[in-house]
Amino acid sequence: MNPFVLVLGGGRWAFTVVAELLKLATFDTDIVISTSSGYIQAKEHFQLDKSNPRIKVVNGLDHVNLANCRFAIVANSARSHFSSAKFLISSEIPTLIEKPVGLSMIEISELVKLSQEHDTIACTSNVYLFSGAIARYAEQIERSLDGLSIAVEWLDNLSTRVLGGNHIFYDDSVPIYNDWLPHIVSILDYVELWPMNLDHLDLDHGGASVTLKCSSYQNSCEIKLSRHELVKSRTLRVTSPTGMSTAVDFTAEPGALYRNSELMADNSRGQQSAGPLSKMLTSFISVIEGIGTDSKLDLNMALRAAQFIDTVEPRYLTAQKLWVERHCDRFKVPTKGIIYAVTERMQAKGRLSEARLRRGLRAFRRKYADSADVIKEYW
Repeated sequence: MNPFVLVLGGGRWAFTVVAELLKLATFDTDIVISTSSGYIQAKEHFQLDKSNPRIKVVNGLDHVNLANCRFAIVANSARSHFSSAKFLISSEIPTLIEKPVGLSMIEISELVKLSQEHDTIACTSNVYLFSGAIARYAEQIERSLDGLSIAVEWLDNLSTRVLGGNHIFYDDSVPIYNDWLPHIVSILDYVELWPMNLDHLDLDHGGASVTLKCSSYQNSCEIKLSRHELVKSRTLRVTSPTGMSTAVDFTAEPGALYRNSELMADNSRGQQSAGPLSKMLTSFISVIEGIGTDSKLDLNMALRAAQFIDTVEPRYLTAQKLWVERHCDRFKVPTKGIIYAVTERMQAKGRLSEARLRRGLRAFRRKYADSADVIKEYW
């Protein structure tokens, strides 16, 4: 088999990565897409009898001979990232891992250790950090002042989010903090506004909405995460003690900067420039070819984010349990919040198929009359 690049995943992001790889002028390698759950979807998406002959779709890693694999990109389901990356790094395949790299600090630490033991490059996908907006934003922040107030909003609709005209369903087996905090903490880390300590956590809608209040010695930070909003938002705003605010808005690619709510001019707009994903893939290829290094891809950045996320998890579970207890009167006709919480906890040890999940929710509706039974089984 010719040398090839392996992309793990059969969903929207894996397809986006493949499309971007094919656009790179310096990229002329075959692409193998490995997916089990998304095999039919991937075959249909690429219409292989008509599309680029460099693409091949296989039904799982059992059908892949890694001998000629140049590098791999892990873009499958979030709960599979760690096990997939572990296999690839152990096989000494240079690997780029989509966030979350792992669901705990222990998992990511193991990948860092494996990378060192096998002398194999392992990188974290940090696509936001390759936006020109974030580099410009880092230059605007008045870090010399103590008492900065940081506000982050990462918001989606409860059921779906729309990207490129497509409706994207979130992974209901992955809690919102595991899904989004790896991105947010890495952005704050990159612009030198991290680390922070978690002071307080509020939860609503069964866990679909979470607010984290954090602080460092000098600054305070509020992070609002929600899958329960009417519109999408991806914003980071820093306000100084003097009242000056600077914000970066990633809601629409490639991002925009604001000073006191007024859009700042971007002199690079209008120039031909690669998008953030293209820049990230190009940088990763340069790293594995030994051309240079890039701190934005450093797996230790994911490790630092996981260190904070591990402190969030027990607080989240306690808050979720209390929320369910307060809303136990709604069990006979479960609200979206109750269903959200129970669906998440049913999949705490692994993602369930849609059929198994539906059966489990039907059994939940029949079986439980009060919160004590639910708390005992799921929390």
